[in-house]
Amino acid sequence: METSVVNQSTRPVPPQAPMSDGYDDEISLLDLFNTLWPAKYWILGAGVLAAALAVLISLQMPNVYRSEAVLSPIADSKGGGLAGLAGQFGGLANLAGISLGGGSGVDKATVAIETLKSRAFLATFIERHQLRVPVIAAEGWDQEKKEWLIDPEIYDIQQQQWVREVKPPKQQVPSDLEVIEQFRKVLTVSQDKKSMIVTLSVDSYSPEYSQKWAQALIKDVNEYLRSKDVDEAKRSIEYLTREIETTPLTQIQAVLYQMIEEQKKTVMLASVRDGYVFQVIDPPVVPELKAKPKRALIVVVSVFAAMFLALFTVLARSAFKNAVEKNNKGE
Repeated sequence: METSVVNQSTRPVPPQAPMSDGYDDEISLLDLFNTLWPAKYWILGAGVLAAALAVLISLQMPNVYRSEAVLSPIADSKGGGLAGLAGQFGGLANLAGISLGGGSGVDKATVAIETLKSRAFLATFIERHQLRVPVIAAEGWDQEKKEWLIDPEIYDIQQQQWVREVKPPKQQVPSDLEVIEQFRKVLTVSQDKKSMIVTLSVDSYSPEYSQKWAQALIKDVNEYLRSKDVDEAKRSIEYLTREIETTPLTQIQAVLYQMIEEQKKTVMLASVRDGYVFQVIDPPVVPELKAKPKRALIVVVSVFAAMFLALFTVLARSAFKNAVEKNNKGE
């Protein structure tokens, strides 16, 4: 048998992967350092400039104060008017052929919160307390003189008239809708779903007026819903009285008289309660500390943003320069 001898020197050698020297990361970091170090003063300068601009701009921003109140909804399971009677006496009334309508499934606290945000209530509130000028034209508050700082390009205090220039559909004199939308930005009403506690807060350039507006909102919403329920109860009494006159059955009349008695209780309770819907747990006070602007945060964010932009610019310029050099070498 012949044995073939393979010459080791002529055997093909498979290609080997290039060996990693283990310094790729270090070289990359070194390149990054070499790129950024010459621009260190430019990067730091961008941060210092951003800090200076942020300080100047934030100092020009007026202080905004927040007055906050904590409210507890007053429990009232019966409701008022025919809606409340429907849940109590609906069955008996239907037997007598009397329609009381459907009961309302929404509690008064929810109704009050939505009322505070409603256009109808806020339009009346703004008009009653003359908030149109401070809401739209105020640009600050003079703490020494205790008066609004009004933008002269929006409202002329001497002539007592609006002088602003606006584009349609806006009007020179702010509409109710515009004032309401602006006021909603400074009004916050929230309710804790577990405890049902309601928190109401109002922001304003004036610490005194933030407290006054918060107080007025609580008082007015209580009065608004009180008046609404009393009027509804009185209309219910009139309706039930007419039904008694047309109902011959004494038993049905007795039920109707009981319904009238319930409505009279509603009117009486509404008249004696100070807080009809909300009981004030923690009343609004005149704030001593501003709520915003947060000037320190503005400065810090501005410095980091400026330095990041400077770093990005330096790296981008370096990458572009390297790409141009490679193209030139390739040619």
